[in-house]
Amino acid sequence: MTNPKAEPLKDPRVAVVCYDASKTKIIGGGSTYPDLIPPSGKASVEVSTITTGKPASCVAYVSPGI
Repeated sequence: MTNPKAEPLKDPRVAVVCYDASKTKIIGGGSTYPDLIPPSGKASVEVSTITTGKPASCVAYVSPGI
C-alpha cells in the first residue's frame, strides 16, 4: 500500500474482494487493519481471504482509519 500524504495513515482498513471468472459475482474476500502506513511511504500487508471457489481476481481497497 502507498500513502501519498505527508502525514501517517493510522489504522487504515484494507479490504479485499474476490471475483469469479466472469468478474460479475463476488465469491469471497477478507480484511486487515495495519497499524500505520508512513508519510509518503509504503507498507506491505497480508490479507487472509475466504472464498467459495478459486477466484479469478481479487481487488484491494483502502479506507482511512477512524
